[in-house]
Amino acid sequence: LAPVPGLAAAAKVPLIVVDRNLPGKAGTNGWISVITTDFVDSGIRAAKDVVAQLQDKKGAAAGKWLHITGNVGASPVIDQGKGMEQVFAGYPDIKLLSNCDSGNSREGGRKCMEDMLQAFPAGEVDVVIADNDAAALGAIAAIKAAGRDELLGWIWGKDGTLDGLQAILDGEMVQSVQTPPFFGADSVTAYEDYMAGKPVEPLVFVPKE
Repeated sequence: LAPVPGLAAAAKVPLIVVDRNLPGKAGTNGWISVITTDFVDSGIRAAKDVVAQLQDKKGAAAGKWLHITGNVGASPVIDQGKGMEQVFAGYPDIKLLSNCDSGNSREGGRKCMEDMLQAFPAGEVDVVIADNDAAALGAIAAIKAAGRDELLGWIWGKDGTLDGLQAILDGEMVQSVQTPPFFGADSVTAYEDYMAGKPVEPLVFVPKE
């Protein structure tokens, strides 16, 4: 979708972007607004919780973590990574061991985790952060199959899915930051305001927990 803002501007067709951001700047050249989730904040929330959990476990913010990403290059992956980097930059004893692209899928998360478990034996990994619940659940399946139960309860996800929340209740996952899909109302409001000649916010974040 990266070419879409330029194509829309050339055709003089107003554009509202929903969910994932695109290259360029909303509020210019007919690009009215982008309505999305603050994924930098999502990364910050996960990383801050990792810091707190490690402090509780070890008495210090220290440990080694694995990152199972979504689609590399997608705006949520880039922004979540920025959020995590912002937090972990203040804790040099929390070190990234490796990352792997899961393709946002459960099977991708499982395969990433299988490879990582082979590369990093028990005792070398403290934390696993997955960019979404599907990948986290795949990682949990691989961890169980490998008998690496020391990692259960040290996995972070994102999206607040039903299966992800169940994994938290089961003690297998720690946290899942919501990615609410409630863009509809804000999208319609942006459209109606634009058509009525009213000012439109160029960037709208939907709230999350």
